[in-house]
Amino acid sequence: MHSLVSTLASESSAVREPISESETQILLASKSELPASFEVLDQALDLMRKPECTNERLQEVLMNDPASVADVTRLANSAYFGVPGRIRTVATAIRVVGHRRLETLLRHLMIGKLFELLRAENPAADAVNDAAMGAGAAAGEVAHDWTVEEADALRLAGLVHNLGELALISTAPQLYDQARAALDSGYPDGDLRHFGMTFPQATAWLLRKWKFPEEQIRAVEVQRTLEGVEEAPAYALCFGLHVASRLAGSWALERTPDEAQARLSPAALRALNLDEDRVCACYAAIPAETERLRSWLGG
Repeated sequence: MHSLVSTLASESSAVREPISESETQILLASKSELPASFEVLDQALDLMRKPECTNERLQEVLMNDPASVADVTRLANSAYFGVPGRIRTVATAIRVVGHRRLETLLRHLMIGKLFELLRAENPAADAVNDAAMGAGAAAGEVAHDWTVEEADALRLAGLVHNLGELALISTAPQLYDQARAALDSGYPDGDLRHFGMTFPQATAWLLRKWKFPEEQIRAVEVQRTLEGVEEAPAYALCFGLHVASRLAGSWALERTPDEAQARLSPAALRALNLDEDRVCACYAAIPAETERLRSWLGG
């Protein structure tokens, strides 16, 4: 593993030959192991998946890491969770926010750490990061009339939808640039040709390693093509991520609202009951909402 990762991460400007899916998985695996700083968050999220989870046990786990305690209280006090200034302790956060939204809060904290973990000294990484933040912001607008839980799920899916790209930028920068250039030139399988898997598939592979909810992983996998997604409420997360990620991609490339709208699936728009005015409103909200998300994630 070390040899392949080292070779591709230090590659020159020469054109790189495509690699196989299994070789790409080796690259992703080099980024999938979470460092010790993730341990408490990972333990808390794991506990929340178990029936024996209680407020007291959650508090006990989180109190093992003072940094996590500070982050939990900070984020719980944000306007995003609707209780600004009321949270002083982890115990209060758990009681007031509730387990379902506390899981969302912990996922936000984990995502912020993941962006740091996958950070690469490459201009392409900035664009991918912007697209992730923009998708999270757009997702919040798309899900404006959804339930709180559904909106949380879509926002988180937007934030993580392209983490696989960040991992490949840092492990195979030249090959990534070639794949991205192919995609931007109109070749829809440019990433598949270079890495043996698409960027959404790379992200899904990592998210499974990190035990993200399967419904979010499914949405990430199909958001580009919507293959197999039917016009039914149960698939709202897939349609919503498609719309949010494409609006964010257009915003990152400074396209006009009309150009952004043209990239959206009519089936997704029908399923989500989004008309042209609503899409334009979502698009216009991305810059301000992106800054708010950056503030929440980065403190």
